[in-house]
Amino acid sequence: MKKLGILVDSFCGLRKIEVEKLGLEYISLVIFIDGIKIQEGEKEILTEIAPKILKAKEVKTSLPTIGILKKKLEKMSKEYENVIYLPVNKGLSSTYSVAYATASKMKNVYVVNSCFAGTASIYNAKKILKKSNLKNIKSIINQIKNNSKKSYCWVIPKDVQQLIKSGRLTGVKKIIMKKTKLIPQLFLTENGFSIKGIKKNFYKTIYSIAKKTIFKIEKSGLSINDFVWEIIHTTDQKTLNSSKKALEENGIKKYNVVLASSSTTCHAGVGSIGIQAYIK
Repeated sequence: MKKLGILVDSFCGLRKIEVEKLGLEYISLVIFIDGIKIQEGEKEILTEIAPKILKAKEVKTSLPTIGILKKKLEKMSKEYENVIYLPVNKGLSSTYSVAYATASKMKNVYVVNSCFAGTASIYNAKKILKKSNLKNIKSIINQIKNNSKKSYCWVIPKDVQQLIKSGRLTGVKKIIMKKTKLIPQLFLTENGFSIKGIKKNFYKTIYSIAKKTIFKIEKSGLSINDFVWEIIHTTDQKTLNSSKKALEENGIKKYNVVLASSSTTCHAGVGSIGIQAYIK
């Protein structure tokens, strides 16, 4: 029996085959585009799905099929001494609560909420599997939680209409954003996204976020070089170029450019950008 199995879902933005080559397990979130069901990451990723999102009249997302999720966790619980599942943030999907309830019936399966987006979950999972002592499961979970608390993840929509359409922006915030056409700075917390500021200009929004993040990092006694920086893009070259320029003008010269998940793009919209910094 293997010591530790780590499960991630398609929120990481990679295909199933890519993740499995890294020695990790994978499960798909579900997307509905004009009623057509797609298992995210099984075959198609955002490069193929973005044009469909742009043309669609209705786009919805859902947690992994419950039966498939249950079978996956049961199978892993028999193959590994311990299992950790790093699902999409609990404030963005009911995946966490369903997986947690399922795992509570298994003695060796742990569902861990985090503020990781994009490939941050992959980076942290690979880092854990390199450890020599994989039996101290409590220590490993604490490490994940500590790394999550030290991470910074922002989402900047190009157009708030997709957020409104998907139901992610409601109430007074919806009315204000719709009328003013301001761009919100969405910061990922343990319970989903929180608006931390608004700007009129997309580039200035990214620049402001980079500056804020650097300030928080340096205030904590760390350096920007202690972090992996990522631009999470949604296939829009213009917003990607603006993001690169904003990071570089803030002194961040080394960063990864990764593709967003299709499920994220269904809500944030094509053209939205994620800026992420997570501890090395």
